[in-house]
Amino acid sequence: MRKLTVLMVLLAMVFSVGAIFADDELPPPPPEFDIEPPLSTITSPVDGQTITSPPLVITGTATDNEKVITVELEIVDLTRTTTTYILCTPLTQDYSQWQHVWVNPVAGDYRITSIATDIFGNTEEELETITIHVQPQGSPPPDTYPPALVILFPPVLDYQTAQSQLKIEGRTEAGATVSINGNAVPVEDNGYFSLDVTLNTGLNTFQVVAQDASGNSSSLTLKITFAGETPTPTPTSGPAVFPDLQGHWAESLILSLVDKGIISGYPDGTFKPDQPVTRAEFSAILCRALGISPSEMSSNFPDLQGHWAEKYVAPLVEKGFIKGYPDGTFGPDQPIKRSEIAAIMARVMTLPPLIGKPTFSDIDSTHWAFGFVEAAASKGLIKGYPDGTFRPDNSATRAEACTIVARSQGF
Repeated sequence: MRKLTVLMVLLAMVFSVGAIFADDELPPPPPEFDIEPPLSTITSPVDGQTITSPPLVITGTATDNEKVITVELEIVDLTRTTTTYILCTPLTQDYSQWQHVWVNPVAGDYRITSIATDIFGNTEEELETITIHVQPQGSPPPDTYPPALVILFPPVLDYQTAQSQLKIEGRTEAGATVSINGNAVPVEDNGYFSLDVTLNTGLNTFQVVAQDASGNSSSLTLKITFAGETPTPTPTSGPAVFPDLQGHWAESLILSLVDKGIISGYPDGTFKPDQPVTRAEFSAILCRALGISPSEMSSNFPDLQGHWAEKYVAPLVEKGFIKGYPDGTFGPDQPIKRSEIAAIMARVMTLPPLIGKPTFSDIDSTHWAFGFVEAAASKGLIKGYPDGTFRPDNSATRAEACTIVARSQGF
């Protein structure tokens, strides 16, 4: 079954680092990876029904353990062997009730399937399908029904953020036009649209309007409150000097963390900026940067008990920022991947995963961390390589870890 055209990400755990698997083995799902698919049901028409009086109003329900963000209909024309995908209109904010009005269906037999997708990118698996026969009688009614319009991000229409820039994303029906505050916004063939906006301090209001070919329109009012920029900290003392850091691309950001006591070098006087950073090291960096006091609680991870980083990991685990392996271990001395750091920082900064066209050439919606990488990239926390790649599964270096933490703190 074709996946939804909505490029929703697969929400992964905050700190997903799996054990090493053989080439023919698949890793277990990350601990915080929501794999529970949503469910949708077509309530009208019923299977086998003959439709004689247009318009055909298709209604249904949808449920999920989190939140359904779209319901799409796959309509297979059995007479002409064509397939069309239609975005349904939510009658409630959570899509628990939805509908699609088919104004002028052509005579024939149709197989209709409803497909729901939740906020974590899970697509319905147990699909419900009905088959109907359409034999319209009389003249078709005029099309007076507004097009479907859904805001995908921000996740709520009254949204608060600490970031001055974000991307408004949404979907409408194919062929409709979209404007935001009176300015036309490009719409892709599947109805997806997006707009990068810069926010003023305080309340920002955006009027999103979709209009179909018949002149019918739908509108949503999006309110985004921006609290203001985080002031850049003023160094309190001169930064340390590491011979292997001079002239390094991340030198200034690393030294800002060193000056704040968030990270330090090695006993031999070096910093080793290009050395991979471990789970333990990143936990300590993050804990200090967030101002979280180390904990004296003993760890539930057997391989972390007595480890120097145990006191840093414990409070991060308690806050839900970091998880261990499915086998109950933590792997403190294992390198952390670039994608994993992006996911952690997105969770720390409460950035919902973003959808849309990939920013980088080597990571798309099939990768568990796609939405987190897109979210972090949209805020300028992470950057790719000159060749347009992100290399999500590469081990992160100490310099890269310092950079994303420093940027998140406004350094």
